[in-house]
Amino acid sequence: MTVTKKKLGGRIKAARESCRMTQETVAERLGVSRSSIAQIESGNRAVSSIELDKLAYLFGRDIRDFLGDKPMGGDPLLALFRSHPDISEQEELLETLRRCISLGRELSNLERLLGIDRGIGAVTAYSLQNPGTKWEAIQQGERMSRE
Repeated sequence: MTVTKKKLGGRIKAARESCRMTQETVAERLGVSRSSIAQIESGNRAVSSIELDKLAYLFGRDIRDFLGDKPMGGDPLLALFRSHPDISEQEELLETLRRCISLGRELSNLERLLGIDRGIGAVTAYSLQNPGTKWEAIQQGERMSRE
């Protein structure tokens, strides 16, 4: 099923609002006018693949979130913005988060293509006795880090 311009625009708007960004801010980052963003969000202007890729990065999303048949999944930044609304004003921190999310997504995609299963949820366990002193705890920690 093809995603219509109107549906795509609605998804872009929802992602922008969840990141607490203005149309003006998004327009500046994309190098277009604010009215272009408004036209995209209303479904009256097509979005190029380059613009969509930039939007996905800007919103910390996978580009497939915008194009898939299913509604967009969880927003990786939404919980952070809800708990710390002032983060939206810290552009350097946001850019670092975007890079980390993008890198993690690319790593996951690469692992999937290579057939690597990380077995998420598996917890490493070590059979250790409870240390009697702080010094014993330090020694155990150092031994485990070497192993």
